[in-house]
Amino acid sequence: MGYASGRAGGYLYGDALDGDIDLTDPLMRWQRLEAFAVMFRQAVLPWFDEAGDPERIASSRAGDCTNRPSALVEWLASRDQEARIGTYVHRYLARTPGAQQQYETGRAKGEAGLSHAELQGGDMAEALGWSVAKLTPSL
Repeated sequence: MGYASGRAGGYLYGDALDGDIDLTDPLMRWQRLEAFAVMFRQAVLPWFDEAGDPERIASSRAGDCTNRPSALVEWLASRDQEARIGTYVHRYLARTPGAQQQYETGRAKGEAGLSHAELQGGDMAEALGWSVAKLTPSL
């Protein structure tokens, strides 16, 4: 929950404290419980609603904040949402300056038949390009 509420609140990776609730102080228990319930309703539930909907994720805050864009593309492909993959990739590249070259490198590696293990470790744009080449060669 901290991850989802933190992401909904604008943090890149979420904040574990957003998902914590300390009910040990009897004088603060109800106040903290109410604040937690508000956070849950306003941040966590909408985040999961948006992130779990293939029709909305590609153009959502949840999609923007993922730290594994290739996993999002793979999930969309598993749901037969190829058109949304294109939407997501264009959005990702538009808001990630400098990613285009690494994305193209990843696509080229995927098209050449290189394995995922042969990618630069941790480069999200390259992994995204590779996944797109493997899953939606027509893009």
